[in-house]
Amino acid sequence: MADIVYSGSLIFPIGMDVFFNTAIKHMNPAGGIANVLRGISIGGPTDSEGNCPGGRHLQPYLTKSVVEGSPTIPSLELKSGYYRFRWVVQTGSRTIAVNAKQSGSVTGDLRPSLVVKANPNIGINQDLSSSAAAGAGWTTIGPISISATGTDATWVELHNMNTASFLIPAYFDHIVVT
Repeated sequence: MADIVYSGSLIFPIGMDVFFNTAIKHMNPAGGIANVLRGISIGGPTDSEGNCPGGRHLQPYLTKSVVEGSPTIPSLELKSGYYRFRWVVQTGSRTIAVNAKQSGSVTGDLRPSLVVKANPNIGINQDLSSSAAAGAGWTTIGPISISATGTDATWVELHNMNTASFLIPAYFDHIVVT
């Protein structure tokens, strides 16, 4: 899984991009104002393909669930959109799967999904995706199989596809790669 930072009830990917448009005053030991920091930018913004010199962008609506999990608590709770991480793939046959659960009653295209993004450098010439089977409980998405022709990293995305109801969470847990 991607490196993550847990802060309070929120989980942020390492390398998150945050810009605080505020002034932060630093006091020197003598008590005077030594410096005023006008803003903080941790990393840079990413484009839709994940290209960024500084890491990934902030993922809103992503939290740590302490009530859901499979096989055990905790899990990632994604209330909207998707969460992405890098999967380092070595040459050969590889698979990836994840356990998922959708809150509420959704079917068809609205089920949680797993997407392995295209990376021609390792023989993944198009995006590969799989969705959770219908049902109210935990289910396994995948495995998605690839035959890597080289060693490189590719993006993997976990999607909450429920666009019918805003902020109805999808839960993800137990990412297994071979």
